[in-house]
Amino acid sequence: MISRNVNQQLLAAWLQEFGQRWLAQPEVHQELARRLRRLAEVAPGELARVARELAEGLLVVPEPDNSVITESALEQPGCHA
Repeated sequence: MISRNVNQQLLAAWLQEFGQRWLAQPEVHQELARRLRRLAEVAPGELARVARELAEGLLVVPEPDNSVITESALEQPGCHA
């Protein structure tokens, strides 16, 4: 970015503003979230902070499927539901 004369402060401000649109539908932006997380690892200062915050907001962690646990627990001998 430095060799291309990118103003990192302006890029961070743009990213923060535009990122609000992505946060409205995080489930469709998982690849973007992973790339923002990588950017946060290599970018300096404000840009890293903004990229990290957006990545954390976008990453969707699947919830465990408790129905499988419940069903298998019900199949245990001595379990009465």
